[in-house]
Amino acid sequence: MKKRLISLLVLLLFVSTSFIGMSNQGNEQSNAFIARLQNDNGLQNHLWPMHKNDQRRTGCSPYSSSDNLGGEQWKYLFEGIEDQTAVIDSNGTLYISMFIDLHGELHAIHPNGTNKWIVQLDWGGYVPAIGPDGTIYVGTRGAFYAFSQNGTLKWMIDKGKKFNGEPVISNNGTIYVGTDDGYLYAIIPNGSIQWEYYVGDYPIDPAIDNGGNIYFTTFYQKNLYCLNSNGTLKWKKEIYNFQKGPVIGYDGTIYVVPIHWIVAINPDGTEKWKIDFNYWEGFPSLAPDGTIIISGGNSGYITALNPKDGNILWKYQISKSVNLIVATEAVIVNDGTIYFCYTYDEKDGYLCALTAEGTLKWETHLTSDIQPYSGLSINSDPSISLDGIVYITTWFSRGGSNFTTYGYLHAIGKENPSPAPTAPIVTGTIKGRVKTPHEYTFQATSPTGDDVYYFIDWGDYGYEDWIGPYPSGKPVTLNHTWEKWGTYTIQVKAKNIDNLCGPWGILSVTMPLSYESPQFPFIQWLFERLPHAFPFLRFLLEFNH
Repeated sequence: MKKRLISLLVLLLFVSTSFIGMSNQGNEQSNAFIARLQNDNGLQNHLWPMHKNDQRRTGCSPYSSSDNLGGEQWKYLFEGIEDQTAVIDSNGTLYISMFIDLHGELHAIHPNGTNKWIVQLDWGGYVPAIGPDGTIYVGTRGAFYAFSQNGTLKWMIDKGKKFNGEPVISNNGTIYVGTDDGYLYAIIPNGSIQWEYYVGDYPIDPAIDNGGNIYFTTFYQKNLYCLNSNGTLKWKKEIYNFQKGPVIGYDGTIYVVPIHWIVAINPDGTEKWKIDFNYWEGFPSLAPDGTIIISGGNSGYITALNPKDGNILWKYQISKSVNLIVATEAVIVNDGTIYFCYTYDEKDGYLCALTAEGTLKWETHLTSDIQPYSGLSINSDPSISLDGIVYITTWFSRGGSNFTTYGYLHAIGKENPSPAPTAPIVTGTIKGRVKTPHEYTFQATSPTGDDVYYFIDWGDYGYEDWIGPYPSGKPVTLNHTWEKWGTYTIQVKAKNIDNLCGPWGILSVTMPLSYESPQFPFIQWLFERLPHAFPFLRFLLEFNH
């Protein structure tokens, strides 16, 4: 009896220890990872198998990026127009499509940034997707292709249609993709069409929930559709014009962003909540805890929303600049770090990392080795690999009579020998006169003593584009003239020789109206103390000068 009791105690101790170990291990995994293991059978073997990573288009990765410090490890050069998101298979190989002259190409790239193979497409391709068996699927403006991992063509559906948008793949390997003539196709892995569903308007970026239901939006018809896995209609809901497809929460809630709104829909098609949002504020991604991260617009903000009611948790302002800010959609890793890119006046691009609380961790300047260039675009979203490396694509244009375009796939990771410079200290006139030069001094320090470069936004659409290099800590003095009265925000940041940017330094300045009327000192005194008063009188005085 005593031996049985001892054996039972030993067994209980073993089981308890095992549960504790499993519990600790489970705590290290994100909710997104658990949800993905439960629902994306076979797809979880790949590191980033489709646009926004999973069937629900959450943009959430189960991997850690704690070692990522924003250093560029390598960049892969393309010729032609390259501006697509990369997908990543189980071996770390990246696949990306592009438009070259009058045809397209699909590139396979090794994890070290060297080319594996290139295959020709009939036209420029969209974002590929990787099936459970490693097959790479990509749609173009004329056909839909399936390639093996060595680059051989397995099959092609040639219907002369534009297979627009990004395919999504179900647990059993069925591929769902839309066409510009209003069909959603279900294609089984051997290339046969299982069914087609006609909506009369091109479907946008389908997503799949835990039960295998397919959701997609349409642009002109203003509808959100829910189809059963056999291609029959389950329900549809008219909302408003859409710019992107749906994102499905871990609890099954569907999030869509029609113009001016963000709407949460229950799985049965009823509305859960709806909030008014600024035009082009962005599109949703999901953090591991379900927090909705809104990015991808030109508002200049990244916003976090509570999934229960849509209330704003925090907002991160990318820049106070009046220059156009266009951000990509965000992707998030299991510790809550948020990655997104933005472009500044079509000349400068940046990859940013935010904490889960919405504060800046680091920012890397994405640039070209081919100088000079006249334009920059980042319309792709980041992709994240197992080792925490973030991949982003850019494309650049060169003006003149021989207009050319080229692009890069950038690999951003932990290789970063120099920390970012400090926020520059900005000093100078804070109250001046229009049409008069004013002097300002900028000073930033590199922790390692390396030279620094400055990017200065004067707040009136004028800026200095990465001037330098200058010695660390040495003051740099420049003049600027404002042509119109008003209050302006001077913003300046510094970067080191590795393109890692420090935080913004900011100085607010006021330029009261300048005019030569010494006989009216009271009016001058009134304008300087009430800069926003009497707008019509200011307009008349400025017009006359």
